[in-house]
Amino acid sequence: MALSTVLGTFGAVPAGADPGPDAPSAPQAYQPPRNVTLITGDRVTLRTGRDGYAPAEITAGPGREKVTFIRQRGPKGWSVVPADAMPMLAQGRLDPRLFDVSTLAATGYDDAARADLPLLVQYQKGQARTNGLAAAKARDLGTLDLVAVSQPRAKAADLWRGLTPGTGALRALDAPIAKVWLDGKSKIQLDWSVPRIGAPAAWAAGFTGEGVKVAVLDTGYDPTHPDLAGTVVGSENFTPDADVIDHNGHGTHVASTVAGSGAASGGRFRGVAPGAKLLVGKVCTSDGECTDSSVIAGLSWAAIHGAKVINLSLGTPDVDPHTDIVGQFVDAITAQYGTLVVAAAGNYGRDSIISPASADSALAVGATLPTANDVVWQKSSTGPRHPDGAVKPDIVAPGVGIVAARAAGTGEPFEDNENYTEMSGTSMATPHVTGSVAILAQQHPTWTPAQLKAHLMGSTNPAAELGAYIQGAGRVDVGRAVAQHVTQEPASLSFGVARWPYSSNLPMVKTLTYRNDGDKPVTLQLSQVELDGHGKPAPAGLFTLGAKSVTVPAQGTARTTVQVDTRIGKPDTYSGTVIARSDDGSVAVRTAVGVELEEESYDLAITVVGRNGAVPDYTDLRVFDIARQRFYLGKLDGNTYRVRLHAGTFTATAVLGTARAADPDAQDVTLGAEPEFVLRGDRMLTFDARKGRPVANSAPDRSARIASATIGAVQLTPGVTYVTALEMYDFRGGSTIDGIYTIPSAGTGSGQFLYENFTQWAKPKGDGTYDDTPYVYHLAKVVPGKIPTDGGYRPATSELAKVSTTFASAADKHRGSHEATPLLNGVDTGLPGGAVGEFAMPSTRTDYYSASGALSWAPVFMQLHEPPDSWNNFDRLTFGKARTYKVGAKNAERWNGAVFAVGLYADLNGNRRVGDILWLGMDLAANGVVERAVYEHDAFTTKVVIYRNGERIYAGPYKFTGYKLPADPKETDYRIVVAHHAAPGDSRLSTVYQAEWTFRSKTAPGTTPVALPLSVVRVNPELDAENRAPAGTFTLPIAVQRETGAAASTVKKLTAEVSYDDGATWKPAKVGGRGTAWTATVEHPRRSAGTYVSLRFAMTDAAGATFTERIDRAYQLR
Repeated sequence: MALSTVLGTFGAVPAGADPGPDAPSAPQAYQPPRNVTLITGDRVTLRTGRDGYAPAEITAGPGREKVTFIRQRGPKGWSVVPADAMPMLAQGRLDPRLFDVSTLAATGYDDAARADLPLLVQYQKGQARTNGLAAAKARDLGTLDLVAVSQPRAKAADLWRGLTPGTGALRALDAPIAKVWLDGKSKIQLDWSVPRIGAPAAWAAGFTGEGVKVAVLDTGYDPTHPDLAGTVVGSENFTPDADVIDHNGHGTHVASTVAGSGAASGGRFRGVAPGAKLLVGKVCTSDGECTDSSVIAGLSWAAIHGAKVINLSLGTPDVDPHTDIVGQFVDAITAQYGTLVVAAAGNYGRDSIISPASADSALAVGATLPTANDVVWQKSSTGPRHPDGAVKPDIVAPGVGIVAARAAGTGEPFEDNENYTEMSGTSMATPHVTGSVAILAQQHPTWTPAQLKAHLMGSTNPAAELGAYIQGAGRVDVGRAVAQHVTQEPASLSFGVARWPYSSNLPMVKTLTYRNDGDKPVTLQLSQVELDGHGKPAPAGLFTLGAKSVTVPAQGTARTTVQVDTRIGKPDTYSGTVIARSDDGSVAVRTAVGVELEEESYDLAITVVGRNGAVPDYTDLRVFDIARQRFYLGKLDGNTYRVRLHAGTFTATAVLGTARAADPDAQDVTLGAEPEFVLRGDRMLTFDARKGRPVANSAPDRSARIASATIGAVQLTPGVTYVTALEMYDFRGGSTIDGIYTIPSAGTGSGQFLYENFTQWAKPKGDGTYDDTPYVYHLAKVVPGKIPTDGGYRPATSELAKVSTTFASAADKHRGSHEATPLLNGVDTGLPGGAVGEFAMPSTRTDYYSASGALSWAPVFMQLHEPPDSWNNFDRLTFGKARTYKVGAKNAERWNGAVFAVGLYADLNGNRRVGDILWLGMDLAANGVVERAVYEHDAFTTKVVIYRNGERIYAGPYKFTGYKLPADPKETDYRIVVAHHAAPGDSRLSTVYQAEWTFRSKTAPGTTPVALPLSVVRVNPELDAENRAPAGTFTLPIAVQRETGAAASTVKKLTAEVSYDDGATWKPAKVGGRGTAWTATVEHPRRSAGTYVSLRFAMTDAAGATFTERIDRAYQLR
């Protein structure tokens, strides 16, 4: 079949094979490199590795060439911190998220996603704004002295200098500035329900929220929706979107749950407080992302415009008290304006209360299922709040299967009524509580936020007792709230975290006050239901009430106490409810109570000393929990960090920096580690930089200079590799490493702790680069168990493996780059390879590698894009299989060698059927080296056609995606055609190829992938550096590659043809072989230098599946 036949068939196609969701697994999930410019102006390049994005290269900002960088990897990914920012991080004046490069890239804060970095600058109270913000767009947010700043990437270094005036290696924030935060992002948290919470009873009593302003801060609203007509009295857009209109649907659904009229359903889907008026602030974009500055601006706007209650059906998980600026703002506006904020607890399950619901003043809402016993939804976030063990959530409400207003053009209509849609989540539970607060505020217009919160929590009415850390006080019941005239203070009783061992703990006592707003005294019988973390009754005596009953006078108060005696319990969480009930049952006041008993734990104190004997100018100290795969940061007390840890095994690392008195632009940096120490009692450690020894490195060739230098401490665990490393750019171009020290470890751990010293050396070009260097030294010293006495590395040539490396040319005037990452026992230990420079192609060079027994090297080659592309700077990116080298052996490698064609990824089931979804994951630029994986620049184009029983069901661009197929209860004939075009100028070889498979397939039951029975040929001829072959008899080695996981099927027939006139005529080749190893022998014409050779293959296996391929201009003749 001629190429033009298939390439011309892409037009209208019958329904049947629509593209499905994105493929979930690597290498289909491969993404181009990403650049993240830090607040300091330094740029970090992230590249997809074997376990996601990792920093591949750090480029110091202008004038910052002497800065040392601290690279760290933990459960949430990589952080890169310039040493001059460390003092401000240690003081809590810089948000650590500013350097969390993995999260910055994942949340759309990389350079390609946006041209600026959004910041929040918080000033000291009463201080004037600094001139350092002159280069940035700034918006004053008022409360908490916050200014939202947009930092242009191109001027990042200028803004950094403005925020941190002065000179020297260590900097400080300008005096008026209290802290600089990342303007982070929150996410929105995705008929029976209104009656369930007692709203009709409140309406019948005359309370609908009338006269109360409620703010909904969300994705906007649909101003044309009948249920919101006349309800919205003010709106404002705080996002980059063009207007306040809701193109997501979330905000409209939430707003109508609060105060919708139900007009489009005859009142069936009326909101909780239909008499309330709404202020709608659009703080989330149409894709559901909500920046901190937008949320804060919306909160301020709503409070200033008189909102009594604000609904926040949004939030962010993994809250760190140091980065929760939105939670702090919620507490501030509650205190300043008397506005109660109702916030979604989150949809993350156990132990996962999100911000800002975690704020003290916020009313945190969990979600229940539509069942008679108010079962809490399994995804609803539960407490306790960390790290103080406080009771959260505060309350629960219906949140699953909620039907409310549908914004035009969003979601699926409910029961064919286009005005409504069904959603689930704590986002949907939250407006039920917000509407209830509005009703209560109408009844009690003078009540404070704390009173409204306490009364609503006290009047809850759950059908089952689940514990306060799961359901708060219980399920909201606004009908009871408006009828009940007794409330409690405070809203809940949190006894915090009790220290282990409990035998020495004294009982803790808190006062519980009941207030009676009625005109008659009421006697309340007191009882309690307390449960452990597994839902079983708490030990008797752990919780004790101070009285069995109290009598509360009319318009008066009565007190009792709740005592917690932790000497009785064992490690767990314990929570429940104190219930105060009147004899006639008309009053029932519920108070959530909780305490957390920590497990066996001890105090760890770590003292740090700088090289000058004083407190270091900066310290980065981490304690890694090996079993639980997380790390802890201690609190600094003088020169000692203190942290409370459970009994276990830990590794501590420390980076200590001290400015040199004689040279303020220089600093001494010391790395220390205490590997795998066991904590079974209180313990003290000391990292004394004066005990550090210089790191002395050298290469055998005296003309070699340092191209990159990294030392680090690595802790391997089954799930996460923890890294603390120093990446040193000060020494690039030099022959020695000065001012870097390592402290020999006092103890010795296992082989899972590693000290690594990795440097690359090359011949400088004279222009500040190492381009076209004739050699590269890849030197890695790996010491298991400890930081050794000598942390340096000075190998002789005789200790290194010598590799002759050839970089072939596949495109005119294109350059290349090559790097190799050291692995230990096949594990990527997190230290970067990084290319030392570019080189012309074709070219050769000599590479020298360290070659200890456990050390291997994972290579990466790039044919660079021409002209350079800052977003995706390669034409082809090739990942090689990690390999070891032997000293004294004749090692040789060849990169960028033809023939380029379709391939299958080794050890990965990329082409599969799951149910009736067909996944395609092919290596579209493979060459003959089967164990290598190649990715291409977007400029290369590939199209795919899918036939079923001879009928074309899909034709369009090739994507690593799923295609929906018709159901096939029996084996059905399929044919897939892939046509690939090289980008003009980016490859003179394999300019076009077309591959075609025929096979049989049926519906794959369940969710287990069934590999497609596909095979390809991989051709790996011995060509010269220009990818040319000699005239005369020539052999083409052919490897048959089978899809990973596919049923074995032997090759029944394989034919090959060759063309020297771009496919006008073809000649058969002599083919021989068996199994997966074959050869094709051809006769190249003489006196045909420059002629291109095209290839054509046809293969049939024993099961009848076929593969055919034509490759235009596979290689040239010389």
